[in-house]
Amino acid sequence: MLLASPDFTTAWAVRKRQLPPGGAADELHFTWLVLTRSPKSAESWSHRAWVVRTCGLSPQQAEEELALAWVAATRAASNYYAGVHRLRVVPSARGKCIREELGRSRKWLRTHAADSSGWWYHRQLIELARGAAAETVGGELEFVRGLRDPGQARSQCIEVQEQWLLKLQQAGVGGTA
Repeated sequence: MLLASPDFTTAWAVRKRQLPPGGAADELHFTWLVLTRSPKSAESWSHRAWVVRTCGLSPQQAEEELALAWVAATRAASNYYAGVHRLRVVPSARGKCIREELGRSRKWLRTHAADSSGWWYHRQLIELARGAAAETVGGELEFVRGLRDPGQARSQCIEVQEQWLLKLQQAGVGGTA
């Protein structure tokens, strides 16, 4: 039923009640099947997050979750739910994960500059990285300005990101490149 109608909240609630001890791997596999068909299904992502929260993740499993969420994002651009899931998982991954995620996010944004969900996720990573001193505001400004295409109209997403970074820089947050 959920493969055909992935946002059926009652069906997900039944699955939660019936999840057997040690059944997390099977449940994660099933939700992945659902997400391959409907990568923007809010209920599917919510259920997957519940399984992860309830059962926990090893650093290796967290990295697998990040990879799966990136696949879902490639299947449906502007996938806010995949970004939220990645942010939930990043703290469970190994230490250099934030830097690697920033790299993946930059790569994504180079080809999806108008993806507001992608920019939202990137901004959240910058906030996490600032705490870990992994990225500077100046370096991010350089990246964002490098995305401008002089022959095309300016992207509103790029403009918003640049304004946010300039405000951080004016506030003396994050240093320079």
